[in-house]
This record gives sequence, structure tokens and C-alpha cells, in this order.
Amino acid sequence: MEVDVTSDHESMNRTLQDAAWNEPDLQLGQGVIALDKEFSADADLPEAQSWPWDNRKSIYLLMSEHELHCVHALREYINDNHDHIPVKQQFWSYGHMIHCLNLLRTSVMCNADDTPLRTGNDELIKAGGVFSRMCYDWSKLRTWTRERSACYRPVYREDNNYPELERYKFCPDGSQPWMEI
Repeated sequence: MEVDVTSDHESMNRTLQDAAWNEPDLQLGQGVIALDKEFSADADLPEAQSWPWDNRKSIYLLMSEHELHCVHALREYINDNHDHIPVKQQFWSYGHMIHCLNLLRTSVMCNADDTPLRTGNDELIKAGGVFSRMCYDWSKLRTWTRERSACYRPVYREDNNYPELERYKFCPDGSQPWMEI
């Protein structure tokens, strides 16, 4: 797969940057899945909380979702600091950002990607440019997660009074399993 490391995700134009980071496949919550407890047991997964709409299923968070959450949070934290937003007005704490850095560090070490990136002269600012890389298919993963969706979306995160159960009412297929209870 050809990868171009330059994209609007790193644009200094915040409008372009925001649009890139708001692509549908990068939206958080899609990697929160509900798996049959029997499947989870057969896969030797640890027990997890029950899905509120079907006690035969448990809720899991894919590692890629956690990593993506951290990338989104770090981006927000960096932009807030770049924009001189006072610390007390920022959503993410320093401690959470250190947690995210550590999570991403362990992911880098776990994946141990040995793809050689070209280096350049003063015309090439960043290592890499366009290069070939073996990647998993992100869209296939998103399709798989939508088929097993826990219907979760991290909405109203600033509102501590927003009922957690309401965040499990965003099924990508439009179904409403809470109506069947």
C-alpha cells in the first residue's frame, strides 16, 4: 500500500486539519464493540461489562480505538496549548496526556515497524515522504466493528450529568435494541 505521510491531518490551516480529523472513519466510538459472551470465552478474553441492551454480550474497546482516542486527545491538547487556552479551560489533563503517550509508546514497541523511511536533504523536511508499507485494512476493521457495534458514541463528554446509558444509543445500522427490552 502506498502511504503519503503528508496530508491535511498535519495542515497548519486549522479548517483543513479539522476536516481531515473529522473524517467518518476516524470518529471515536466505532471501536467499542459488543461481543457474545460465548465468543469471548472461546477467545479467552477477560470478562467485561455487559452490554446494556443484551446481557448475552459484553462490551470491549479495541486497542486501535484506544490509540485513536489518544491521538485525538493529544491533537486537541496540542492545539489548545498552541492557541494559548488556559490549562483550567482545557478538557484533557496533563496526566491523561502522559497516559496516552505511554499507550502510544507501548504500541510502537509492540508493533516494532521496520519499514525503512528515506532521509533527504534540505528539500525534504520530514522522513518518509511517499513510501510503500504493509498495512492492515482500516476500512475492513471499521466494517467489522460496525457489525459488532456497542452503539456507543462519546457524546457530551463535558457534561458529567449526561447519563452514560444514553451514549449506547447510537447504532450505526439505525437499530434501537433498547426498545426491545
